[in-house]
Amino acid sequence: MKRIIAVLLVAASIFLVSCGGIPSARGIVKKTVSGTTEISLYYGSANGNDMAGFNIRRIDGIASGAFAAPKINALPFIVYVFKLDGSVKVEEFKNTLRENCDLVWNICTSADTIICENEGDVVLFAMLDMDEMTGLPKGTDEKIINNFHSIFK
Repeated sequence: MKRIIAVLLVAASIFLVSCGGIPSARGIVKKTVSGTTEISLYYGSANGNDMAGFNIRRIDGIASGAFAAPKINALPFIVYVFKLDGSVKVEEFKNTLRENCDLVWNICTSADTIICENEGDVVLFAMLDMDEMTGLPKGTDEKIINNFHSIFK
């Protein structure tokens, strides 16, 4: 009987730890942009190959990634979340993003704000334009950063 109880306790512990862990990259990006904009967004995966907003074709070090972008392509707003695979140091990865981003990745639009933050090996990268026309009032960048960091607390 004691063995059965011990096995059940171990199983319950494993279940609780796995369910209480960090969400997927897509879950993180959705929580990060939640309530920050009225823009209608779509979500996708980001694996380091041919990603919108970067002037290089491949970025290494990504275990998994996701993005949120407007359904209307002409708005300068994109948010990425990357879980790193350990092959690249976090600061090196962030520098690669900063050095290779293209603030004018959409024709006729340009972002004016870059966000590049991390919590451990999870990196948030965003490019956006703080402009009333895009629906992104001043302070949107702070909301995105705060939402991102709150996921890990």
